[in-house]
Amino acid sequence: MEISTAALNSVKKGFQKLFDKAYQGIPDPWFLQLAMESSSTGAEEEYHWLGAIPGMEELLGEVTLKNLVRHGWTIKNKEWHDTIPVKRVDIQRDKLGVYTPLVTTMGEAARMHPGELVAKLLSEGFASKDYTGKNFFDTDKKAHAKAVKFTNKDTHVLAASTFETARANLKGRLNAEGRAMRLGADLVLVVPPALEAKAREILIADTIPNAEGTASQTNVNKGTARPLVIPELASYSDTAWFLIEAGKQIKPVIVQTELQPSTNMVTNDNDSHVLLKGEYLYQAYGRYNVGYGLPEFAYGSTGADALA
Repeated sequence: MEISTAALNSVKKGFQKLFDKAYQGIPDPWFLQLAMESSSTGAEEEYHWLGAIPGMEELLGEVTLKNLVRHGWTIKNKEWHDTIPVKRVDIQRDKLGVYTPLVTTMGEAARMHPGELVAKLLSEGFASKDYTGKNFFDTDKKAHAKAVKFTNKDTHVLAASTFETARANLKGRLNAEGRAMRLGADLVLVVPPALEAKAREILIADTIPNAEGTASQTNVNKGTARPLVIPELASYSDTAWFLIEAGKQIKPVIVQTELQPSTNMVTNDNDSHVLLKGEYLYQAYGRYNVGYGLPEFAYGSTGADALA
C-alpha cells in the first residue's frame, strides 16, 4: 500500500471502527452495578450533597431546608492513555490485520478500566478516607457532627453467619437523622475468585450442612443477595469481601467522566518519533476517575480473622 494521506486516514478510520465496536460491545460492565456514573466538566467535581439523604417531613410553619454540610469532598479527574506503535512497513505491506486483535483489546480494556479502579478503591477502603473523614470501611462513622453513627467494617472470614451479620447491618442502617434507609432492595455480595464457591454456597445452594456437619438443612440465605465475582480483586486480597446495596440511584462508589476514551493517531512523517522509529502512534485517551460515594450503602470485611 502506498503511504499517502488518504491511506493513513483509511487506517485511522479502520482502527477507530474496531476500537468503538469493542468498547461498545460491553454495554453493561460489572462496575456499573456498584458505581454511580457522574459527568464532569472540569478538572474536579465537588460532592457536597453526600450526607444529606432526602426524606419527607411534616410542614409546620416555614420550610426546613436540608443541611448540605460542606464536606469539601472532591474527585479529581486523571488522564489515562493506551498507546501502541504501528509500523510504516506493515502499512506498506498491507499487513494491518495483525493489529486487529490489539486494537480490539484496546477498546475492551478502555471500557473495563474504570472497573479496575473500582476494585482498587474497594480493596483500599479499609485504609482510605471518604467524605466522613474516616476510612470508607470503619467503625463509628457519621455524616456530620450531630449525625447518627454507623459501622460498616468487619474483619472475619466470609461465612453464612458473617454474611447474615452484614445483611442485618445494612437492612437496619439509619441515615444521619436516625431514619430507616430501607436498604436491601438489591444486595450484591462482592468477592474475589477465591471466595466464589463460598459465595455460591451461601446464596445459591438449596441446602447447607448443619452446625455439626452431620446432616443438611434448608439454606435460609438462598436468594437474599446475589454473588458478583470480580477477578480484579485478586490483585489485592483473596479474603476480603463486600456487601453492597445496588438497588438505589445513589451508589457507594462514583465513576466520574470528563472525557470518555477516544482515539487518535500520529501520522505526520516529519514527527520525530516517526522519523527515528519508522512507526506511527495510535492512542486511546480519556479523562476520568473514581471515588467514594456513600459508605452507608456498603459493608466490607478484610476476611483476615477466623470465626471464634
